[in-house]
Amino acid sequence: MTKSKHTNKDNTNKDNTNKIVHKTFAVWQHEKEEQWLNQMSAEGWQLVKASPFRYEFTKGEKNFYQYRLEMLPNSPKNPESQRYIEFMEETGAEYLDSMLRWVYFRRRTADGPFEIFSDTDSKISHFNRINTLLILILICELLIGGANLLFGITAHSLLNGVCGILCLVLAVFIICGYLINRKKIRKLLMERIIHE
Repeated sequence: MTKSKHTNKDNTNKDNTNKIVHKTFAVWQHEKEEQWLNQMSAEGWQLVKASPFRYEFTKGEKNFYQYRLEMLPNSPKNPESQRYIEFMEETGAEYLDSMLRWVYFRRRTADGPFEIFSDTDSKISHFNRINTLLILILICELLIGGANLLFGITAHSLLNGVCGILCLVLAVFIICGYLINRKKIRKLLMERIIHE
């Protein structure tokens, strides 16, 4: 998922009905991404398509839609994911787009509050899915970064050394995201204990 470093370039066409915004969110910033999409909706810009680093909007009625994001356990093309998306559509949500395992839903604001996660356990499960992905990415970054750094040192290759250092810096960034999510999970666990 594009997934704030915010490079915010707006390209609006001549008739002012479509706009492309280039923006980046880290994987663990889906709540911030949701807030931004809902703010765009409040200004009358409704999401049409999401792709890495690029969001396409169309001009419409202000606050017409509410947006929610979710990382599915499987690809959106997986039969289990397809059943889930159909279930969401039966509740009045519209499946708008996907990026890898991230899906974008929207629902008309007039239909009332729009929440995907009905309880604390489903929220915790969602954050755990994100953290599992972060761990996999972290392992890859550490392996690639370590190998490049080692090769850079032994073969006196500046390019490999720089690539290795960049991978290790990215690994630190991923660890920060993981820890941010762990903090959110701990908070949800405490809330669950308090309400039991």
